[in-house]
Amino acid sequence: MHSMTEELIGKSLNRYQITALLGKGGIGAVYRATDSVLQRDVAIKVMNPELAERSNFRDRFLNEARLAARLDHPSIVQVYDFGQGDELLYIVMEFIPGENLRKMLRDLRAQNKWVILTEAVQIVQQVAEALGYAHEQGVLHRDIKPDNLMLKPEPTERLPYRVVITDLGLAQIKGERQIFDDAGSIGTPAYMSPEQILGKETDVRSDVYSLGILLYELAVGRVPFPAKNLEDARRYHVHEPVPEPSSFRPELPVPLEKIILKSLQKDPASRYQDAAEMALALENVLPAVAEVSFTPSEMTDTISLVTQYDLTRADRPEISPGPGTIPMGRQDYVEVLLPDKTVRNVAIGPAGLTIGRDPDNDLVIDSPKVSRQHARIQYENQKYWISDLNSRNGTFLANKRLITGEPEVWTPDKPVRIGDVFLRLKHGTAYPSDLGETQVDGSPSAVIPAPFSIPVGPARVAIFMETLQLSVAPGSTAVAGFTILNRSLVPEHYKISLLGLPPRWIPQQPPVIQLPPGGQRSMSIGIHPPESVDTRPGRYPLTIQVANLDDPEQVAQVDFTLTVGAYSRFSAEMNPKRLASDETTVISVHNLGNTRDTFRIVPTDQYGEFVFDPPDARLTLSENEAAAAEFRASMRRRKLFGSRNIQPFSVDVASSSGRRETLKGEILSSGIFPPVFLPLLLVACLCLSAMAAYGIFNPLENVDQASETASALTQAAALTQGALVNANQETLTAATSTAVWLALDSDADMLLNRDELERGTDPNVADTDGDTIPDGFEVHNMCADPLKADTDGDGITDNVDPDPCNQFTPTPSPTVSPTNTVVAPSVTVAPSATQQPSATATQQPSPTATTQPAATATPLGNSWIIIFSSARDGNSELYAMFPDGSRQTRITNNSSNEIDPAISPDGTRLLFGTNRDGNQQIYVTNLDGTGQTRLSNNNFDDFRPSWSPDGSSIVFVSTRDGNQEIYAMNADGSNQRRLTDNAVSDDNPAWSPDGSRIIYDRSNAGGTSRSIQSINTNGSNRVELIGGDSMNLEPAWSPNGSQIAFVSNREGDNDLYLMNADGSNLGRLTDLGTTVSTPAFSKDGNWIIFNAIDNGTGEILQINLSTLEIRNLTNNSVDDGEPSW
Repeated sequence: MHSMTEELIGKSLNRYQITALLGKGGIGAVYRATDSVLQRDVAIKVMNPELAERSNFRDRFLNEARLAARLDHPSIVQVYDFGQGDELLYIVMEFIPGENLRKMLRDLRAQNKWVILTEAVQIVQQVAEALGYAHEQGVLHRDIKPDNLMLKPEPTERLPYRVVITDLGLAQIKGERQIFDDAGSIGTPAYMSPEQILGKETDVRSDVYSLGILLYELAVGRVPFPAKNLEDARRYHVHEPVPEPSSFRPELPVPLEKIILKSLQKDPASRYQDAAEMALALENVLPAVAEVSFTPSEMTDTISLVTQYDLTRADRPEISPGPGTIPMGRQDYVEVLLPDKTVRNVAIGPAGLTIGRDPDNDLVIDSPKVSRQHARIQYENQKYWISDLNSRNGTFLANKRLITGEPEVWTPDKPVRIGDVFLRLKHGTAYPSDLGETQVDGSPSAVIPAPFSIPVGPARVAIFMETLQLSVAPGSTAVAGFTILNRSLVPEHYKISLLGLPPRWIPQQPPVIQLPPGGQRSMSIGIHPPESVDTRPGRYPLTIQVANLDDPEQVAQVDFTLTVGAYSRFSAEMNPKRLASDETTVISVHNLGNTRDTFRIVPTDQYGEFVFDPPDARLTLSENEAAAAEFRASMRRRKLFGSRNIQPFSVDVASSSGRRETLKGEILSSGIFPPVFLPLLLVACLCLSAMAAYGIFNPLENVDQASETASALTQAAALTQGALVNANQETLTAATSTAVWLALDSDADMLLNRDELERGTDPNVADTDGDTIPDGFEVHNMCADPLKADTDGDGITDNVDPDPCNQFTPTPSPTVSPTNTVVAPSVTVAPSATQQPSATATQQPSPTATTQPAATATPLGNSWIIIFSSARDGNSELYAMFPDGSRQTRITNNSSNEIDPAISPDGTRLLFGTNRDGNQQIYVTNLDGTGQTRLSNNNFDDFRPSWSPDGSSIVFVSTRDGNQEIYAMNADGSNQRRLTDNAVSDDNPAWSPDGSRIIYDRSNAGGTSRSIQSINTNGSNRVELIGGDSMNLEPAWSPNGSQIAFVSNREGDNDLYLMNADGSNLGRLTDLGTTVSTPAFSKDGNWIIFNAIDNGTGEILQINLSTLEIRNLTNNSVDDGEPSW
């Protein structure tokens, strides 16, 4: 092989002049060559001559060339030609400069860097889309790995490059016999599927497995299995479970981890069924990934592959130390923004520009964060290049740190940060008047001290924007922050415009502002793309433009990019909803999301009495597209006798992103003969018996045998007749008693006793399977099985599984069932084997006089219970109710006041404050009020407890150090520690859903106003989110951590407000003309419950965040308050 590679360089194959070796593999080598006819660079893959002599390899190579040539996709390497010459087989492909992805990843690891997570997902998504196309053409790749992927300098919808699949040398046409080489199975051990390793038939799902390995590696920084050979591969891929990606990268978003694990299932039937389906799942998870920014634990930084690709390009120009030639008549310069937001312009000379702290530099920045020789700017090959000169704190181009000594192209749209100073490249045809004015020690260097005076020049307005890449999910809000500077000596008025988006995406247009001479203002614009099919996902180039109203020629603008994610939403209908056995129903699905989606439709009946044809269906729909699937329902085994019966069934419709909807229907069934035929048949038997007895009819030839049979039939008929005659009044009374009992709901679980007997649940136990959910709630409001605590067998019990009927649950979020806390009047019945249940029911007294009539609970907000405090029994006690306000039941019963309830994340415990020991202390109890345990014990007041998301810690308020401060402790009351320390009052702490921050409200020195503050969980990094001269208090996180609800009197009365987690996009939710307090989000974030004064007493209200509709949950003459989901 070595001799062949050396001999071919400099020679020709047909019209191709070979110039260099690019790489070698097991079956050949790849060369760079020049097409002498078309005068273009190409890549030629030449098969190893020793292998070419084998007919099976020759056939395989030609097969590769043919199948590759018929593929036409931008992310699959293009095949130009193939043939043979000089007894060599070769294939000619497009030439892609640079190294393959494996080499780039290896180089990144050597620098302790890795790929940005969002970019990693988009890389795999591009590969999956290309493979999906290949699969549609009947082609499998069978060796997807970083070695066979390259980057092409061609911007795509989301990435500034295109990922290209190369080396179809191991590809296989679907349906053809799999080929093996001398080593056994074809493929790379670390990336092979189990069926590929075992030599079984492979299909598109084998490529899905390899894609899963690639996604695992790019997301985590390592492959799941360190397989070096086929023996290792067989042990790991076939037998060993896949290590959870989050065990190596704990912050990995749960939806992304689910995609990885699903693609790596051992059984191909449990994976994504093709690459296109996996690509769609990755599309839908991108918004969740974009919200996470972190680095694998063994790496120190993340970086875009654009930077690494630029370093590996074969055509990358060398930057000479000498000057380039800037076009004549053009004076380019650097705009410098100092920490105090003042601006300075510095001209770029023919020799470029050096930047540093030493006076010898062209641009001197006198700051301890800047090195003596920090960076260099040069002009070469019609471009500006910036290099870091081994600085201590680094040079950052568009928020990415430069590699020392490696020049990067600098364009006007990319800001550069050096220390706390920002630079922006400006092209111009004239010198701004302030260029090079400042001198030190007689040198012409531009020295930038801080502060300095605002210069006068033709550019009198400037705008600066730190973040030039924003992302947002439809229905959410992205905030574009920027700073405007008035560089003139007179006041100016400015109009701000955001260009490039539909006006309805901008809820509030920025106002016209006036700035004094040298003044500046930091502003922001909220961008809110609606959840609509018209909201197209992708990258939007946008511009913020600032126009001087006093001088229309004075305009400044900044360009940035907004990435809008995909979202999934659909509607589904069943028609007809009631059908007879062997009839069909049609399920219609309408894709209301903004991207292509695949929907799986699965009909089921609870008892498995029906067979559905087909058993399931898949619909792949573009945005705003509708389609339908038809199902026929047939009984598995039809009974001989039976009356007309109605059996419920359901149809589960699920999108690839995890959204689902369950449709309910009914099937009418009956026996072959109606029940009335049974007594008629009995009468017929009696008649035949009588006829046989009198010799009128003898079905047997043997007379003696006929006589014996007739006698037996006569006796049987007499017994049957006697049984019918003895149906006396006592029997009828017992039957009536049984009928009454069957119509009762003895255990108040929303299932009648007769239904419980049919289903096998216990009619005297509200929760048969012990999963804390009433049996009837599981039947009527969920698809769960009341006999199984974990219906779908995914290891997550139904009470905390948001999708208990699907093993691949999208995102588990703890919820709480009302069973343990809701106590309703019960009916005690003790049936026995010898006696029918009595018609007389013994009703137990309710534990509280205020129990409401039983009502069917609605799981509003994915939350099954609300805890609140109420004074309806004289003192303040804790109560529970369903989210619709029904089943209001007391939990605690003490002579003290119980307040501040908070349900634990796992739904099993309840925190509260009580003064039963004199001063206010914190207790914990089970949800049914048992096991009350004291957590804090001191001579001061401890109150307002709040759980951490994992339930391991509690944050609370204490006066033990003189004034109200925020404290934290472990869930068992140990390790109590102070988080805040100031002379003012801190109150109402709440833990963020990701566990990283705590919000609370703080008073000013005079107690006349309160602001919302945020700190790390150790009390550091305090940030004020919203303040002013109003009272802003009682903050509450939304479940996804993106928004905060709070109470404020900024517009008069205390009303409910909503803002983003960073304090932006403030909006008012209520205007009730009264005082509201203590807001709390539902588990799905669609509802908020809160307390409001109604007719002089506190009541609990509920607001729908979609419609802003408000309704009362309680209505008493005493105070109800402090609700908690």
